[in-house]
Amino acid sequence: MRLPGWSSTLGYWLVLLAYTIVIYWFSSLTSDEIPSAFGAVWDKLLHGASFGLLTFLFLLAVNRGFRHPVRPWLMVVAVLFALSYGLFDEWHQSRVVTRVASVSDLLADGLGSLAALPVYCGLARFMGRDADS
Repeated sequence: MRLPGWSSTLGYWLVLLAYTIVIYWFSSLTSDEIPSAFGAVWDKLLHGASFGLLTFLFLLAVNRGFRHPVRPWLMVVAVLFALSYGLFDEWHQSRVVTRVASVSDLLADGLGSLAALPVYCGLARFMGRDADS
């Protein structure tokens, strides 16, 4: 049975919303609650991967999966969305005991977001929807 168009679109947005809540929850943890295995380098990789996934999920939501070609301006919007959430995340972390805001974390967020673009475009191409150039 095929779901109506609005319900599949809503599903993508709900996944994106759920993921933003997961990021917020992790940002709410104190340094003592974070496993010590997350060193400085690992922390930056986690930031990059997390915000790369956030960008990817945003593109899935606005394109309803891979149904529409990805326009370059939409990729800019996706990165700006991820960076805006990254800025909010750093502000939120600065309010958590034993946590601090970090420009290097925001930079890792941005790099991860940019790295997600060719991944999404490659999958879109594989699924039959080329990105507009």
